Amino acid sequence: DANKKGDDKSSARIKDLEEDLLKA
Repeated sequence: DANKKGDDKSSARIKDLEEDLLKA
């Protein structure tokens, strides 16, 4: 579970970065 939670957090962070790239 701990690893899964970490993966979800990482995925969300990556998604935010991708959105920033699209805005740029």
